[in-house]
Amino acid sequence: MENSILYFFSTIPQVFAAIIALVFVFVFFKLQGFDKSLDVVCTDFAGVLGSNVSQIFSWQRLGSGSTFMTNYKAKYFSNISEVMIKVCSERESDKESNQQAVRNLIKLKDKAVHIESDKSTLIKSTKSFCIFSFSLIISSLSVIPFTKCIESNYLFLDNLFFLFILLSVFAFIWVYRILSVSLKK
Repeated sequence: MENSILYFFSTIPQVFAAIIALVFVFVFFKLQGFDKSLDVVCTDFAGVLGSNVSQIFSWQRLGSGSTFMTNYKAKYFSNISEVMIKVCSERESDKESNQQAVRNLIKLKDKAVHIESDKSTLIKSTKSFCIFSFSLIISSLSVIPFTKCIESNYLFLDNLFFLFILLSVFAFIWVYRILSVSLKK
């Protein structure tokens, strides 16, 4: 009986360590995909932006779309969607702007906002999953030294097994949600 308890509570950390590694692989590649998509959107945004940014946009003087891309690639913008929102609002208020170009800028800004939102959601859910998994690993390892004490208390042992199985199922559902977001095109 003691061996089965030890096997059960030592297997949980191994399984969750492997799951965390697997989740990190998928999340890492998805984050790279988000960055590539954001690069494409920013390149398109710079192309539509062109060379006639008015001087109203004084907090960051962007002389052209190429200056926008230079600043973006140099990581001067901490949140690119905020910059795009300001550029779009400046272009909308400028009556001399090409309205079709403004509509295209707004569409690209919306894409960038969506990409950054998805990226942020994926990062937050992965962080919370890892915290949950590490707490499950630590709690299962903390039970191992007390196996002799809990071996005779069958009710407590049944409840403990049920609790860990329930938490493991919850974690697997969480992994499914993270991976479904990661694998979505």
